Amino acid sequence: MIPRPDPLRRPLAVTLLAAALAFYAVSGFFGREMLAEAAIFAIFAMSLDLLVGYAGMVSLGHAAFFGLGAYATAGLTIFAGWPLAVAMPAAVALSGLGAFVVGFFCVRLSGVFFIMITLAFSQMFHAWFFKDRAFGGDDGLGGIPRFDFSALGLDMSDPTYYAPFVLVLAVGSLLVMDAVGVSISPLLAGLGLGGFAIALALQPLLSNIFASSYVITDASIAVGDYVEVAGGPTGVVEDIGWRATRIRTFDNNISMVPNAAVADSIITNYDSADARADARVDCGIAYEEDLERVEALVLEELFKLLELDYVDQDRTPLFRYSEFADSNINFFVKMRAVTWGDSFLLKHEMMKRIHSRLVAEGVVINYPARRLMLASEDVEGFERLGSALRGGGSAS
Repeated sequence: MIPRPDPLRRPLAVTLLAAALAFYAVSGFFGREMLAEAAIFAIFAMSLDLLVGYAGMVSLGHAAFFGLGAYATAGLTIFAGWPLAVAMPAAVALSGLGAFVVGFFCVRLSGVFFIMITLAFSQMFHAWFFKDRAFGGDDGLGGIPRFDFSALGLDMSDPTYYAPFVLVLAVGSLLVMDAVGVSISPLLAGLGLGGFAIALALQPLLSNIFASSYVITDASIAVGDYVEVAGGPTGVVEDIGWRATRIRTFDNNISMVPNAAVADSIITNYDSADARADARVDCGIAYEEDLERVEALVLEELFKLLELDYVDQDRTPLFRYSEFADSNINFFVKMRAVTWGDSFLLKHEMMKRIHSRLVAEGVVINYPARRLMLASEDVEGFERLGSALRGGGSAS
């Protein structure tokens, strides 16, 4: 009996392809690289579907042969210098040989024992490649070439061309399986589950994409704003991309902050509703100074700064004594700058003017010091010790 074709088979395939093309259209470099990886894993899922769905063998070690083929391709191209067109078929043969050797032992078991031994072999392959420094260990191995289609004007190192190429291979594999009579409906359903797994793998990327939409629509920060991220960089927002927000710091460096971190962090926007910001200077004077006189001198200098164009003219300078410290009577002064960036220049000028005026007026700004109060008997003891040291004798 010939099975009736599933009417949802082709619409489901077209829907998955349309979703992939839509993601390709809105994503950038990183997103298209991830799309290419998703298409590669889709081809890998087809091979697993043949093993599980048609041979009836549930394997937890199928990824070992996927990785074996990848490492064989890398070794033959990088170390042996083989061209990619020759290395890939050889890698398929080596991966098949590895599957034959492993299968020689696995097929002697059944049920849960078969499943567990496939997992055991997979972990053995993983442990060996993960620790082998010849193949880069846990750092991986770079420099693996891709197909050279430069004669057609296609640069396979650019995901703009590489991602569609892998998508074509994935769709072509589906069509070939359909043409030879292999039902792809279970596979498409499996790819739906695989898509869910890939979505979990892409969760950081997707969370950043949704977070970027939230940041843009919420308008909490915008390009050109001066912001401070709690526990992160401080600077001017250069760009809000799909994955990250670019902030140019004081050192003229670009910091990439994931949009998910931007959405979840406490951010101070100095250019939001009111760009003005206070500049504060802390100082201290000796206990012997006249506090009223010092306050008048400092305020006189601060009022002169109101003539500067980056100082808020409507904000009166503030002077307050704050505490009796160990060496000084401390005070602080505040003025308001037009922008947060100008507050640093204003603080710079405030410190210079205050120091110059206090020095000119003879006001003492103490260094950190402690005053020791000695009892009379302690003083006599120090005098006897000093006399003994000067005379070369001993103190009793």
